[in-house]
Amino acid sequence: NIPIMLTPLIGRGEEFSEVKALLDDPQIRLVSITGPGGIGKTHLAISLATSMTGAFRDGVCFIPCEPYPSADLLPEAINLALNLPYTAGADRLTQLLNFLRGKEICLIFDNLEHLLPHCLPLLVETLEKSPSVKILATSIERLALPGEYTYRLSGLAFPQGAEDARFDQHGALALFADQLSQAGYRLKTADLPAAIRICQRLDGMPLALLLAAGWVRVLSIAEIEQALDQGQE
Repeated sequence: NIPIMLTPLIGRGEEFSEVKALLDDPQIRLVSITGPGGIGKTHLAISLATSMTGAFRDGVCFIPCEPYPSADLLPEAINLALNLPYTAGADRLTQLLNFLRGKEICLIFDNLEHLLPHCLPLLVETLEKSPSVKILATSIERLALPGEYTYRLSGLAFPQGAEDARFDQHGALALFADQLSQAGYRLKTADLPAAIRICQRLDGMPLALLLAAGWVRVLSIAEIEQALDQGQE
């Protein structure tokens, strides 16, 4: 049930490898990717999930938490993601824990922040009663649970000047150029100074770069930079 991303993971090679190393460690069972909204936590988590489908005997399960307003609904969300048939009269949490006991599986909880701290007892109980289960969570803030390894995600790297504009080293510029290309515009050498300043002004924030690139359908790169300047005044 892993979502399919329509855009590639750009500029996160180092972060991908570091979080993957945490998840590969047999001594680590709980990893959280944290950072502000729009920083790319979900995209990174989906890419990790896709790469790990063969690493766990019973697979990887992606649980989108955003649609659920209450932590009380989380057992149902997990059951749905696992496609567990519901036994009439049975407690959903008990049924879930019985199913996970003995399973070698990675549960990925995406956008968990609005369910904190009420969801934490379920996560703890799952880890305690299912010794072969690992959990990866994405959240604006860390879970603050024992044994949690937190990976803080920041903006993509961006050049300091035009002479430093290497796409293979600066994920923000590479992502901006990729999104411009998807919008039908090929970044030109003359555009680089303005494009770099856009990446700097947006602090390499992936979502902001995606939105800014979409403006190229009606604005030039220089005009996009000017619009961002006016918005910050």
